Amino acid sequence: MAAFVGAPSLCTARLVVEKDVSAASSSLVGERVRVGISAVRFCTRKGLQIVGRAMQWDGVNQREPPCDSPRIFFGSNGGISSGTRVLRLRRAVSVQASPKFKQNEDLPPSNVPKNKKKPFVRPVQHGSHAKRMRRREMRLLPPKPLKAPANGLLVKRLMPVAHMVYKAYQVVLDGVSRLLKHIPVRACRWCTEVYVGKEGHTIKTCRGKHCTGRSGEHLWVAGLLEDIVVPLEAFHLVDRLQKPIRHEDRFNHDRIPAIVELCIQAGVDLPEFPTVRRTVPIDRPGWDKVDSGEEPTTFSGLDGMSRRRNTIEEIIDTDDEKAETSVSGGEEQSMVNEGLLDETAEVVGTEDSDDRERSSESKFDVQAINDDDDLKTIAEKTMRAWTKMRAGANQLIQTYPVRACGYCPEVHIGRRGHKLQLCGAFKHQWRNGQHGWQDAALDDLIPPRYVWHVRDVNGPPLNNSLSKYYGKAPAIVELCVQAGAAIPMKYKPLMRLDVIIPDLDELEMVA
Repeated sequence: MAAFVGAPSLCTARLVVEKDVSAASSSLVGERVRVGISAVRFCTRKGLQIVGRAMQWDGVNQREPPCDSPRIFFGSNGGISSGTRVLRLRRAVSVQASPKFKQNEDLPPSNVPKNKKKPFVRPVQHGSHAKRMRRREMRLLPPKPLKAPANGLLVKRLMPVAHMVYKAYQVVLDGVSRLLKHIPVRACRWCTEVYVGKEGHTIKTCRGKHCTGRSGEHLWVAGLLEDIVVPLEAFHLVDRLQKPIRHEDRFNHDRIPAIVELCIQAGVDLPEFPTVRRTVPIDRPGWDKVDSGEEPTTFSGLDGMSRRRNTIEEIIDTDDEKAETSVSGGEEQSMVNEGLLDETAEVVGTEDSDDRERSSESKFDVQAINDDDDLKTIAEKTMRAWTKMRAGANQLIQTYPVRACGYCPEVHIGRRGHKLQLCGAFKHQWRNGQHGWQDAALDDLIPPRYVWHVRDVNGPPLNNSLSKYYGKAPAIVELCVQAGAAIPMKYKPLMRLDVIIPDLDELEMVA
């Protein structure tokens, strides 16, 4: 059998030259050849094309063909072309999977060590001596004007994104509450394990109370909405540029969902949560804010007067010269639109190819769930809302600062974390109970609770001996998939759909 030189782990194929393609390659007719691959490239529509040069192989030694020997092209249809003639293979050529679409992914760790800090989103780079001296010289110069949102103004290009994320969050809560009436969900009584199915699995991964007496088995109870959508709360700031909240003032601030607080700071006005909107930027950086001109306007719904909310169309058409920022513009808005579409298409799949042809206003629309929708439609709308919520939140946290504790799940929406002494995680005595703040990742803001993927809902429960063959997925994705929604392209490698699960009596014979 002929092999592919320079391309490890590629399947071998027997190459038979059926016609004399040129005078120089007449010696290769009817003989086995070895092809040295010189280039591999992926095409969008034509598939994989491997370019190689034929090398004569007599079974023992390998010798170079003449210099004017033809170049052989391997196509994705299993054929070989040399010049204008197409040769035929007796056996189809198999190639490696594309790195863009992974075959399998490592499962997320079920038990995260509590004595280690979370990895930083951006690695810490220690500056050189020249950088420190340059920074010291910059401090002596007049301060540069701040850009939004550090100057107190809103980033206008992200205001439609904030409204989309808030609306998608409401659709997700509505959709999951409707799906829980039809799809059974089980949750462990002593730990955070969740299982989407009629009966809980028998995988022994419980680390909760009395786990040693149960040999690590879970004690299943009925699941709730909070088991699918993790309730992560943060402090609501009336002024996002205010000083950090002290430990003594913790009862003077409301606790709301963290994703809602992020949307409020990005431009969503809710009457029940007052906030400050500035029309004039602050003069200098730092904690002491100096406002020139107008006083900041506080929008409050606690005075009994109903205030009309601004729609997305009104926000886009607003022309306020005072609130104009340096980051607003058509190019930046188009970049946000393309980023949202790319992340949405990557998760949902290829079935929404017409989304790129829609207008810019429809890209931020989220389909609400109606009472007459069937179960599959509800699952698809919930999946789409979940995808848009994560994609939009990922855009917001790139501009608006979000802090997360490196030791516990606490999150703060703002440029600096609060000063509460309520962290009881690893080495909290060294920090006087304060949190170890660092830049938050998307999973810190919207934590996906991973559950085991069940291929056959009506089959036997998952077995502990076969746990390495099972895949995982976020709980909301698994819930929507069992309700009839299509499996997202992003989570297919994590679900391990191409792995064949052996039977218990075949387990010893599996390598």
